[in-house]
Parts: sequence; structure tokens; C-alpha cells
Amino acid sequence: MNLACGMKRGNKSTQSDIIKAYIQSDLKALVDTYVELPPELTPPEFKHIYRPCTRLYNALYGHPESGGHWSNRFKQVMSLLGGKESSLYPSNFYIEQWKLWLTLYVDDMVLSGPSENHEIFWKALSTHLNFEEPGPVSRVLGRSHEFLGDTIIFNMDDFAEAACQLYKDVTGTKNFKPAATPYLDESTLPIDDWETKGQLSNVAAKVIMKGYWLARLSRPDLLHSLNELSRQITRWSLNDDRRLLGVFCYLNSTKRYKMRCRLDPDAPWELWLFTDADHASKVDHGYSTSGSILVIAGGKSYFPIAFQSKRQTACSRSTTEAEAISLAAALFGDAIPAQEHLASVLKAQVPMTCQQDNTATIQVIHNGFSAKLRHLCKTHKININGLYDIFRLEEDVALQHCPTDMQSADIFTKNLEAHKWSRALSMVGIVPD
Repeated sequence: MNLACGMKRGNKSTQSDIIKAYIQSDLKALVDTYVELPPELTPPEFKHIYRPCTRLYNALYGHPESGGHWSNRFKQVMSLLGGKESSLYPSNFYIEQWKLWLTLYVDDMVLSGPSENHEIFWKALSTHLNFEEPGPVSRVLGRSHEFLGDTIIFNMDDFAEAACQLYKDVTGTKNFKPAATPYLDESTLPIDDWETKGQLSNVAAKVIMKGYWLARLSRPDLLHSLNELSRQITRWSLNDDRRLLGVFCYLNSTKRYKMRCRLDPDAPWELWLFTDADHASKVDHGYSTSGSILVIAGGKSYFPIAFQSKRQTACSRSTTEAEAISLAAALFGDAIPAQEHLASVLKAQVPMTCQQDNTATIQVIHNGFSAKLRHLCKTHKININGLYDIFRLEEDVALQHCPTDMQSADIFTKNLEAHKWSRALSMVGIVPD
């Protein structure tokens, strides 16, 4: 959302890294902390002392409280500059006097807003903190950013290469076979091998977590397949070995794929929320899977800002019920907070349309009740009633029917066939090199 704000007409985005961030804050621990000096840092006059120690005054990296002290220090500085932290998105600050939005991730800062105010802000911040020379957004959190007119490309080719190499290193695999999707035909997997402990049980978590970072930042097409495997960590089987290999065969085949986000610099913003659910189709459990993607739209814009794939925590007895729960989770968890935050930054309401491809679900939500769903337990009933109230009372939130072949959230809920995969990729912004 920060980068999208920087692509509006008259705006830009810049970045900087804070130099030795933690030790720019005082260690205000309740108990004094002393550190032992290593030989290379021991002054000559202390050489005669066995294991010399000194009191720690700054929040040194590694101290369990340092992160909190640094966070408080940064908030204090931003307050001095007129910045107000978002109550919905911690570590995001809006500086009203300059109409700038700053996002902090430990020591990485990204700033978006009117182009003429960036230099003023960085100069003011330099009187409080020491940081590198600000410049255009290029590489943040391991992701490269390529700005091409009204389009931004998220590129993590090198990280994808490293993830594939990690898999090779921990498994001894020499080569990957080409793969069109990250899924195998599970009907071909031996039934007995679901009960046999897999050879990768000790390293699977490490490999999956590497893939998760990639999925989170630029490759959402990996999210559902990694989710299915992460649930198997404590009961890893030989078939999970095969499924994990399938994911990395796909990643190796598509490691040059990138995520493309387009923003019309002049069009008013609106939000589109696509939600979908896969009703109890998994072999090993009866829970449905929720999927969603939240997009900034308006004019020629199609800028994904949030997506999720998650197993539902309560059993849904019908597709209608599963779809409603998926919509509720995404609307209340991602979409409404984003809508409120953007309204506070842009100083204008941002209308939102929820795209749903199940007509029965739309009818139930508009009615607020269905006799066929009278069995609902408390959790699901609250979700249905909450959706009914939102669409009835909120003028800036609408629900409309979306054709199934235009349902962008489909890729987050099920193992799609190869002939549907290319279209599914394009709808979440994934494009070949």
C-alpha cells in the first residue's frame, strides 16, 4: 500500500537503511546489564584484568529487550516530527504536515508521498537518527523493485535460485524435472506411503520457510501448496517428500517469474476483494480452505496488496457456508482495516466491492438468514450476521457476483489443473520473465 501511494501523480517513493539501528537507542532495562569485552575490544589499560566487563548503555543486538527499546526510540523521533503511528498497521507512520507515509521494518525505511517533501523529511530525520543516503526504492527485504511507468515489478529471481539451491543442498537432489504447477496428482501416490515417515522430515521445515518468504513477498502462487505441506511437518511422510519435490520442480521451472502491479496515477482508488473457498475436498480432513486477494483498482489499476490461503478452523457443512466464512475472514481481517487506513492517509473514502462467485452465498448474506443454515454454530452464525450488517449499513462496501473464471482467489484454495494455471497466475499478477 505504501508503494502504491508513491505511484500516484505527483508522488514518489524513497528508501534508506538506518545505520546500526538498535544501538541508536538507550537500553532502559529494569536490571543493569554487563557485557564481557572480547580481547580485540579490550583497552590496553584493562589487559591485566581477567575477563573485563563493562555496563551496557545502548540497546545492543542480541539483548532480548533491544528490539522494544529501538521501537520506542523510533516512535519518539517520529512523534517529534509530527508522525502518528497507525493503530491498524504498527510501524507505519503518517506525517500530516508533509503528507508522507513511512513504513519501518527493523532498520529499513520506505517513504511515499509528495515528491517535493521527501528531502525536507529526510533532512529533519537526520537531526535525530543516523541513516544511509536516501534514494529511489530498489531493493527492500530481499525484493528488487523495477518501476516501469505505471507498473512496478517485484523481482526475487536470486532468492528463488537460492531456495532451489537450498533444496538441493539438504536433499542431495541433482536436477529438477519441468513442472507446470506446484501440485502432483495425489491419486497416483501410494496409500501406504502416507503412513511411512519421510526422508526429509528433519529438514522440511527449513525448506518450506524459505519458500514462504518468497511466497509472501512476490510469489503468491506458491502459498497454497506450501500451506498444505506445512501442516504435515509433525507427521511428515514419504508422499510429502514427493509433494515437496513437486513444489520445487515448479519453482525451478518458474524462478524467473515476477509479480506485476499496475497503478493508474490519476484514477480515484477503489478496493476489490476476491474471496473463494474449497469445500472439504482434501483427502486427510473435512475442513474447507479459504482464499482471498485484496486489490487496489480504479481506472487501469490492478495492484494486489494482500492475499491469504488458510484452512478454516470450524467444519463447514456446505459450499455456501464455506464461502461465507471465507468472505468474513478476508473482509474483517484484511479488507476493512486496509480501507480505513487508506481513508486516513488519502483523506477520502475508498469504496470497496467484494467479488463472490457463489450466488447462493450472496443471497444468504443479503437476507441475513437461511433455513438451510439454521444449524450454524455460534462462530459461523456471528460471521453471517456480521456480513449482513456490513453490506446493509456501510455505503462504501458492496457485494456483487463475479464469474467463476474471473475469480482471482481460486488459486489460493485448491490444486488447480495445468490448463487453468496460466490464467490463474495472470489474475494474481504473476507473469513470466
